[in-house]
Amino acid sequence: MPDTENAGTAWTIAIISVIAFFLVTGLIVAIVRSQRVADWLGARGQSLASWVMRRLGRKEAPNVDGAIHRFRDQLGEVIRRRGLASIAIAIASQFVWATVLVVALWMCGVPESALSPAAVFAVYGLVMVITIIPLSPGGAGVPELLFITGLTAIAGDQYNAAITAGVFLYRLYYWFLPIPLAWILLKVARRGKPMLPTTAELRAKAHGA
Repeated sequence: MPDTENAGTAWTIAIISVIAFFLVTGLIVAIVRSQRVADWLGARGQSLASWVMRRLGRKEAPNVDGAIHRFRDQLGEVIRRRGLASIAIAIASQFVWATVLVVALWMCGVPESALSPAAVFAVYGLVMVITIIPLSPGGAGVPELLFITGLTAIAGDQYNAAITAGVFLYRLYYWFLPIPLAWILLKVARRGKPMLPTTAELRAKAHGA
């Protein structure tokens, strides 16, 4: 069984995850509903990113302002079209991927006594909240670093190598497992038609939009 200190760390991360979830949810609603809020947050976020990059001795900063506005446009469109169904599916998919992370850690030798599924879910939730606005494709290694740091804080430094291996195994699943599943679903959805839309189909949809 995990010791009291590690259990306390897991509970702390879980509580922070819940608080962060509600704060970020409120922030997302504000961004989607208000162009003014999106502009303000974009400007402040860009200033903060530029300051951090200067402190690190780098000239270029990520385009935080553009990322927030792209996020607002895309998310707002999804909410208008699909509403609660899209949110429910997105949450369910996160539970699936968190389970994949648990399995990957076990496969790499991290015992349940060191990292319980509840602890892994807590860290996973916190990382997803922190990285909810994508600033670069795949997070540029930030999610992996957060996973490894958070999980190691609970399990202990003796499991650092196994946790690192488990996180990268999870990432392999995350990037490559959806590919065959997508092809299967595409084949089922387009039964009796070519696998990919034809030029005529695309033109017809464009004119009908």
